[in-house]
Amino acid sequence: MAKVNYEFPVNRLKGKVGKKSRVIFAMRKDTGTKYTQLQGERSPSNDPTVLANQAVFSQASAAARQAIADPQQLIGLQEEWQSQSKYKTLYGYVFSLKYAEARAAAKAQGLI
Repeated sequence: MAKVNYEFPVNRLKGKVGKKSRVIFAMRKDTGTKYTQLQGERSPSNDPTVLANQAVFSQASAAARQAIADPQQLIGLQEEWQSQSKYKTLYGYVFSLKYAEARAAAKAQGLI
């Protein structure tokens, strides 16, 4: 892990910075690379599409954990996972299956 030196002198800053944004100036000690980070405050979204996507993600995550916990489903899922090469972990493979199912169900209901 590189050591970082914060608060170096800045000659100029270009771009827009919001009132609630926090600008951090830093320099990596090993390479001397100077950079800035903008950290803004996130506000909760009331957009129905965003909330629907978050619901789909949480449903898929819970379904994947439940499928891995079930010994009967686990055997079949492990065989399917070992026969493919795209996903490196069993959880990633099962999550992708459950996410596709949850997303298709949400589209059928018109939520997404």
